[in-house]
Amino acid sequence: MAETTFDQAEPGDEDPDAKRQHLAEEALRARLEALLEMRQAQPLRSAEADADQRANAPVDVDRHKETRRRILKTADKYVNGDRNIQYGDPVADFGRTANYWQVYLHGIVEREQGTLVLRPHDVAVMQMLLKISRLGWTPAKEDHWIDVSGYAACGADCAETTYEGLV
Repeated sequence: MAETTFDQAEPGDEDPDAKRQHLAEEALRARLEALLEMRQAQPLRSAEADADQRANAPVDVDRHKETRRRILKTADKYVNGDRNIQYGDPVADFGRTANYWQVYLHGIVEREQGTLVLRPHDVAVMQMLLKISRLGWTPAKEDHWIDVSGYAACGADCAETTYEGLV
C-alpha cells in the first residue's frame, strides 16, 4: 500500500486563521494515520457478514423494551413540555415549514424541467428552511442560528461534490 504523505510545512508567523488551518490539518493527518493503521490491523468486514451475525445473535428483549420506554418517555416529555413555547404550536410550526418547502420544491421541479429530483444539498437546504421557520417563532434561540450555519456548510460540501465544484 502506498504511504500517505502530507505537506509538512511548519506554521511560522502566520495569521490566526492560517494557524487554525494548520492545527486542523495536523489533527486530520493524525486521524488518517490512525485509520490507516486500524485498516491494516483489522480488515473491514462486509455488510452482509455483519447482518448475518446480527440476525443469528440472541435478542435481549428486555433491553430493547427498556430502550423503547426511555425513548417514548423522553419524547412524551418533549412533545407535551415546553416545545410549544420553543417552536410554537406544531400545526403552525409545520405549516410554516411546509410553505417554505413547497416553494423550494417548486423551484426544483422548474429547474429539473418538471421532475422532482432531490440531491443531498437539497436536504441541507430543506433543513435550513425548517430552522428558518422556527427562527420566525424564536429568533433569540441560538441553536437555530448554529444549525442553519451547520446545514449551510454541509450543503455547500454536498453541492460541491455533486457539481464538481462551486462557482
